[in-house]
Amino acid sequence: MTYLLILKNYMAKYLAFVTRLEMIAVLSLWSAAYEFVLKYVFSDFGYLKGIFVIMALDAVSGVVLAVKEHRFDMVILFKNSLLKATAYAIFVASVSVVIKLQIDGKITSYVQFLDDYLFMGIALVELWSIIQNINRILPRKLPTWITSLFQNAAETGRFKQPDKQP
Repeated sequence: MTYLLILKNYMAKYLAFVTRLEMIAVLSLWSAAYEFVLKYVFSDFGYLKGIFVIMALDAVSGVVLAVKEHRFDMVILFKNSLLKATAYAIFVASVSVVIKLQIDGKITSYVQFLDDYLFMGIALVELWSIIQNINRILPRKLPTWITSLFQNAAETGRFKQPDKQP
């Protein structure tokens, strides 16, 4: 009987050791992947927080509009939110990779200006969607110059400074 207890004790110690070893291996791989992503894919988590907030606000405005129009569906909300987040993640990661590409060990300055325009483009698309939703929820509540500014930008790809209001 004592041999069985000793064997059980050794097995428990062995399993605890293997579990710790597996945990160390998993954490090491996770850490290496994280460092890889930071260096070669994306490292601006402040931007991501802002995009998630504006995406959430767009989702809320879309839900309010859908409820107002009696067409709210949780499955559609979840599916569309997941698709949008995935598409934006792929776009942001791709832009970031292009910007961080190195030639002969140096980051080139050829495309460095793109990140501000492309990353802000996503934020502005979300803001335009929010403006459109608000205009459908409460027509004529936003000043027309705001809608015109974004309508013009959506059509031309450029913002024109609005005329000064008195």
